[in-house]
Order: sequence, then structure tokens, then C-alpha cells
Amino acid sequence: MCGITAYLGAKKAADILLSGLARLEYRGYDSAGVAICSEGKLNIRKKVGKVKELAAVANQMPGSTGIGHTRWATHGEPSERNAHPHVPSAAQSASDASFALVHNGIIENFKTLKESLTLKGHKFYSDTDTEVLVKLIEDVKTTTGLGLEEAVRQALSHVVGAYGICVCSREDPDVLVAARLGSPLMLGIGEGEWFVASDASAFLEYTRQVVYLNDGEMVVIRRGAGYQVSTIKGNKLDPEVIELEGTLESIEKGGYSHFMLKEIMEQPTSLENCMRGRVKLHASAPPSPVQGSRDGKAPDDAPQQDSPHITLGGIEQVLYKDGQELETMLSRLQRARRIIICGCGTSWHAGLVGEYIFEQLCKVHSLSLALLPSVSLSLSLSLARALSLSHAHTHTHIIFLLKWNTHQSFTFSLSHTHIHTHNVLVEVEYA
Repeated sequence: MCGITAYLGAKKAADILLSGLARLEYRGYDSAGVAICSEGKLNIRKKVGKVKELAAVANQMPGSTGIGHTRWATHGEPSERNAHPHVPSAAQSASDASFALVHNGIIENFKTLKESLTLKGHKFYSDTDTEVLVKLIEDVKTTTGLGLEEAVRQALSHVVGAYGICVCSREDPDVLVAARLGSPLMLGIGEGEWFVASDASAFLEYTRQVVYLNDGEMVVIRRGAGYQVSTIKGNKLDPEVIELEGTLESIEKGGYSHFMLKEIMEQPTSLENCMRGRVKLHASAPPSPVQGSRDGKAPDDAPQQDSPHITLGGIEQVLYKDGQELETMLSRLQRARRIIICGCGTSWHAGLVGEYIFEQLCKVHSLSLALLPSVSLSLSLSLARALSLSHAHTHTHIIFLLKWNTHQSFTFSLSHTHIHTHNVLVEVEYA
């Protein structure tokens, strides 16, 4: 899961944002970034890897208003180009950008929105659904003349999916705007300072006063004036301020005696978060129409947003060879006659469950193998290739479930083998 932290106050924003991101590292991530307003500029730093690597280039940034983010890649590979925060200008680190945005969740109708914005002349420089929302807000600002708060409000009325967002502006460094739908977000209230985060642990060392935003709610924070919570439709609210009690460690444990028990009890929520934006079980009303779309209609390949559906981007991936489109990952999986799952520790336990699921539901012969933590990737690949060659008469799909001690993303090629990892999953495909 991605993590969000934001600050508006009198202190040095970089220190608070970086310490908050460090406390959110447990959520898993592949890149991190911050945007801080200072002297009429919006300074942005991003790094693929750990928060400490971001801190090395961001800890001296001036300014007392900013936003930060740890990203777990969903749309696009881990890279500085895809890392948050995102801005509407071409250069994602441009200091003259009007605003910057961080986002948790998945925007389900981003393809429809992206086509509409492309027809209006907008160019996209990342692979993310988040940049689509950034360009949509910028488009609303440009075409209507609305300020940041109302432009965000109007843009969100066109969005289908889950989001927790926070926005800061070069044009008005004394304002933060945040909103939530399906992705946790909360407000921390201090003495003349305010915090926004996806988890209270990001700011608990500074304040225990918390307002939990509900779905469909938005908060606007203004320096000197405080905060106002409202619905995204604009109805003002008077939410309860909650005082968090106990030590920082106990609060982080959520009332459980230890972190392992907390993780066990949070499994239903973790599964829900994992499926958010990918599995929709209930029908919903279609989004508001977007001006500028071709004939006022969504493209033919757009998902039907008013009916239950499942969207799994990985199996929709198109495979290429020598620049020529071959097939989709789904079609390749459909031809598999044997699936081998390799895992280490609890990943192997998950593989054992997956083995039975593949065999019972898909009628595909499956095998789970346990690997020692010290087994190198090259040795694992050799094992996988040997297994594949021993069953050369069948189509084999091999999945590695590994726990990596590095946050580096890489591509590794071997005869008939291609690997792309985002920290925890390696797929080795054999045609």
C-alpha cells in the first residue's frame, strides 16, 4: 500500500515529511517523493528505493508546507518518472508547476479520462492513473477559472475508483487540500500546525488530535484560519476530533499486544485494500460526463462502470517481441498446462494454497517448491529452467514468490526467460 503524509505549519516541512514517510515504510513501497512550497516555487525530489535515499537529497529543502508519498507500483514500473508527487507540467520536477498531488488508490476510469484530456491537447509523461487526475484538475482550473479547492472538488466528481489525495499549491502555499474515497486519510491538529496522513503513525510524535475523514469527504486547511471539512459535493461538516491515547508504540499496534497479532487481525482489511479498484462487486452509477470526449461517449474498451466487474492489469499486459505485438498475458496463461510456484517461508505457504486453487478451479497441474532464503536468484532460475526443459512438451508458467531485501526494480534476461520484479513478485514465463 502507498503512504501519504503532508504538513502545513511553522516548522521545517522536510523534516516532518521524511520522518512521517519513514514511519510508513512498513506498508511496503518501491519509490518515494516530496513536494515543498518555498519562496514562490514548488520544489520536488523523488527517488526509487528507500526513504533514506530520498532524505539524502531532500532533507535540506526549505519551506513549511509540503506533501510526501511512498509508492507501490500499480500503473507503470517503479521509476522517478512514475513516482509521486505528480505535477501538471511536462517536467515532473519543474519548480514552476502550479500544484503537486499525491494519491493512494486506483482510478478505474482513468483510460476514459485520459482519452478525453488527450483530445483536448494534454500530454502525459508517466504511466500512472494519478497523472490523469492531475491533468484533469489543471484542465478544470484552466477552463473554468476556479481556484484549487473548487477545481479539485469538480475534478473528483468525474472520478470512478478509490482515492486518498493531498494537494499543495505554489500559487497559494498557505493551503492544503485533501480528499478521501475508499482509501484511508486523516487530519492531525496541532498548535498552529496541521498534518494529513494515510496512517496516524506518520504524525503522532507531534499531535494526538485526529479527525478521521469518511468516504466522500474533503478537508481544506488554511494557514491562520484552520481547517474546514465538507463533503466533496460542498456540504460543510463538523466532524468529531478524537484524542489518541497511549504510547506511540501502543497506538501503532492498534491496541493489540504485539505487531504479529495486529497483522493477523488486519488480514481482512489488507485483502480488501489489495482488491480495491480491481474487484467491484456492486453496481454503481456512471461518472459525470467529461467535456471534450469524442461524441460525448467513452471509448469502446472502457470498463462498464455501472456494473460489477474485475480488472486485473497484469493479465491484460500485451507481450511484444522485436517491436511486434504477440499476445496478452491472459492468452499465454490460458495455454499453460503446468504451473510451478516457488516460494520462501510464508510465501511458500501461500504457494501451497495457490497450488490447490489452480488445480481445483483451473484444472491445471501445479507444483509448489520451497526455496531456502540463501538461494540466489540465478540458482533459482537455473532450477526453474531445468524444470521447464524436463517438461518441454507442455507450456509451463513459473511464478516465484520471494521477499526481497532491496527495493530496486530490474529486468533480467536468460534464454526463454524474462523477469520483472516490483520487490515481491517474479514471474518467469516459458512459451
